[in-house]
Amino acid sequence: MSDYSLMIDETPPSINKFSGFRGGYAKRAAIVRFGWLIKAAMAEYGVPPATGKRRILTTIVFTTKRRRDRANYCKIWDDAMVEAGLLVDDCPEWYDDALPKLQVGEKSCTMVEIWEVGDADEG
Repeated sequence: MSDYSLMIDETPPSINKFSGFRGGYAKRAAIVRFGWLIKAAMAEYGVPPATGKRRILTTIVFTTKRRRDRANYCKIWDDAMVEAGLLVDDCPEWYDDALPKLQVGEKSCTMVEIWEVGDADEG
């Protein structure tokens, strides 16, 4: 059983959405926006900011069944978790990660399970 869990009523955007002209600005805006959604969910579900290494299991639920590349959702999602304070950093020293699971459901959302792994020094 996880130490904490939270749910966000949206899904992170795919990194493919930000290719081309002005993609850098739009990508940064998406990271900040999704970071605020994570921060609000942390407050709602009582998840404290990270002070050590965490293991995160993310399930992204879409309402339509179509082929998606899981890795395309990682960059915005990982950076937004750091922006919100859910992670200290998204490097392996602080984040024991896995690719998000993608599912089809009645409502689009992002579900997150969080485990405290310990201080980064503990390995």
